[in-house]
Amino acid sequence: MRTTKNWGFTNSGAELHMLAHAERTRKELERESARSNQNTSKHHRQRSRVFQHGEG
Repeated sequence: MRTTKNWGFTNSGAELHMLAHAERTRKELERESARSNQNTSKHHRQRSRVFQHGEG
């Protein structure tokens, strides 16, 4: 058994590796979704500006 700061007790190194990989993947996915949300909202702001002011 291993004691870790983030997950408490883990049974093996393999379990520790699995938890670390899962958390790293989750953080990457959160960053990607946040980035795509920013791009999407920017796109919608530009589109609404075109419709409101009749530009383009």
